[in-house]
Amino acid sequence: MATPISQKRVNRHQLPAGHVALNHKLKGSLLHQELMKGSAQLVLEGDLGVVDCYTGCDTGVIFLSEASVVNLTDSLQQKLNRLAKSQANGVVLLEQTPTSSQYLLEVQERLTIGLGLTCVPVNSPSHAAKMISIMSTNGDSQLNQFMYRGGRGSSMDPKLLQTVMQLPNTGKVKATALLEKFGSIHAISNASIEELAEVTSHSYAQQLYNFFRTPM
Repeated sequence: MATPISQKRVNRHQLPAGHVALNHKLKGSLLHQELMKGSAQLVLEGDLGVVDCYTGCDTGVIFLSEASVVNLTDSLQQKLNRLAKSQANGVVLLEQTPTSSQYLLEVQERLTIGLGLTCVPVNSPSHAAKMISIMSTNGDSQLNQFMYRGGRGSSMDPKLLQTVMQLPNTGKVKATALLEKFGSIHAISNASIEELAEVTSHSYAQQLYNFFRTPM
């Protein structure tokens, strides 16, 4: 379970691995509640600017809920513009639901192509909290944790591999197979049981599928 550390000043450039600094404005939110259930050390900070949280190595994260994806207001757009113009590495977690899916591609294109932000679809606040916790574990390669751009035989970031190996019952062989098949943690987290079972056993595929979809 996450350990909250209130009233502690955060240096976002030196946030230790395994720590998440959450904007104090989100205290009591669903995202805060889900992060509290995880293993990351949680710091509530009142001066994080436009971001919802920092996960180390100056990576700022904004979570857009279903409602925000459907209705990207001017104030939200300004917030995202400020993140893109800041010196932080910007990651936006987009809640993908049956309602928001029809708007997702347009929003992704606006944020990635227009602003240069990294976008990662998630299916719930719980899924978002898990992705944030994963990001916090290897601070200096966080952006690479979401995408393995090589193919079979290409060089793989060892820290990306180590991050995938932190998933339940996942050793080096399974982690390598998953990355070669899906290419990113995001794709692994959104794969169906049948897709996962193409590179591993059905029982493990079921376990991994459930891990990303059950509350922490």
